[in-house]
Amino acid sequence: MNKRVMVLGLAATVALTIGCGQQPQTNVDKSISMGAKAEPTQADPDELGTVNYNGIIFDINSGKKVFAKLGEPDEFFEDDKVYEGAIVKYYYYADKDINIITVDDGSKEVISDIVINTDAAQLSKGIRVGDTLQAVKAAYGDPDEETTKDDNNYVAYSNNGCTIWFSFEKNQLSDYMISSDSIALEYNNY
Repeated sequence: MNKRVMVLGLAATVALTIGCGQQPQTNVDKSISMGAKAEPTQADPDELGTVNYNGIIFDINSGKKVFAKLGEPDEFFEDDKVYEGAIVKYYYYADKDINIITVDDGSKEVISDIVINTDAAQLSKGIRVGDTLQAVKAAYGDPDEETTKDDNNYVAYSNNGCTIWFSFEKNQLSDYMISSDSIALEYNNY
């Protein structure tokens, strides 16, 4: 439970710290953010966020297949607010230190965020929890966003409708979150 609260706190902190700046570059129709409904554009995670967790490979576009791959979550809960007619759902895999956040509008449930807190998961560019800020910058280049708060660093990279936020404590990667920009825009940054 404490880990889940920490993850959700991290997600909120990162979103407020990094997400309130410049809008990420996306290939989504700008009318989505004005309330018009459109099909979300599939993000291209290959550049940023394909995850390999002990041979289980998934990304932001894996949809419900990710649940079949990861198994039953240890905890599940729904947000008590409705965003643009959709409910945000949280799936917590305590034994894997993985969280999946989805948005369900009643006709479809799509993954909006994947949060990783374990070194057992590796990104397509070889990055895993425990790596240094320098290693992330060597793999991904200069970040689109970078901020420091207290002794923690946060960097973000956006590309092809996908954003990945890295959180560092004392220069070591503590966790990262992969997000679909189109889902955030469609549901007004739930």
